Amino acid sequence: MKKRRSRSRSRSTSKRSGKTSKCKRSRSGSKCRKAKKCSKPSDYDCPKAVFFPKIGKIKYKPKSRKALTFKCYNPDEVILGKKMKDWLRFSVVFWHTFRGKGLDPFGGPTMVRPWDDESETLDNAYRRARAAFEFMSKLGVEYYAFHDRDVAPEGKNLTETNANLDKVTDLMLEL
Repeated sequence: MKKRRSRSRSRSTSKRSGKTSKCKRSRSGSKCRKAKKCSKPSDYDCPKAVFFPKIGKIKYKPKSRKALTFKCYNPDEVILGKKMKDWLRFSVVFWHTFRGKGLDPFGGPTMVRPWDDESETLDNAYRRARAAFEFMSKLGVEYYAFHDRDVAPEGKNLTETNANLDKVTDLMLEL
């Protein structure tokens, strides 16, 4: 017997209060959909969308046989007076991780990201940023690097280009 799903996908329940509230999109006005059954990029437009639902926070477990655990890297272990995370300050490079297509010299793209519609729009830039920050959070990475064109679409002129960059970096500061 299959479980019935609620038809209201634009509502979420707060774990703390138990109250149901409408999910408000921070950047555009279309309806919010939960990311559990996302099939197209716009399904990820909700600020609460989950881009990697099957992956939890990656933890240090030296004896684990699971692939998604840190076996040698313990960020809180002190070595020569500093925590390991201070010695090894990893970063995610936005272009390589979230914009590159994984092209090889003998074929086409090898990476498909379901949230990315490959358009140069602000909505798509917001989706990429939210996906990147969820990814970095699950890895425990505190640093990232990007070029201005990696994160924001180019505008019709320099003023619009700079405004697009300001909007996307404002979102990145919120995340």
